[in-house]
Amino acid sequence: MEKASLTSENTRTSKKRTKPPRACRIPFCNVKDLENTSRYCNRHRICDAHLKALSVDIDGKPYRFCQKCSRLHELRLFDFNKHSCRSSLELRKVRHRSKQQMKEQMNNDESTSMQGSLTTDTKMVAQQQLEHYLSLCAPPLQAPADDSRSDFRMQLI
Repeated sequence: MEKASLTSENTRTSKKRTKPPRACRIPFCNVKDLENTSRYCNRHRICDAHLKALSVDIDGKPYRFCQKCSRLHELRLFDFNKHSCRSSLELRKVRHRSKQQMKEQMNNDESTSMQGSLTTDTKMVAQQQLEHYLSLCAPPLQAPADDSRSDFRMQLI
């Protein structure tokens, strides 16, 4: 087998490819080059004016740019003047709630593990408080001196 030799005819000339200027994605927008705008606007292909606009008419329908989804949504999917759609806000709430529940569960697990390590003084105080509470509720039942079980059962009922 012959090895291919590189000659000047086979080599590619390296041309620096120039990217076309990024224009705003909103139809009929006058901003044709987003080079001098912020990186966020350039990345999401939307000019600063349309990014901050409360509504943009596209084909006769009002739209707004969602900063969470980085997409244009119909205006009805937003609450008031917010720039995040309801669905993205709801997902955030769900994530936030689940994090809170995990923290609460971890705190509960720690508190139950600490209950096993209570000092004897704390246990004694808790026992005294329980006895005091029970004494307020009902007088203590005492077994008869002659130890007759039938009489004692009658006192319990």
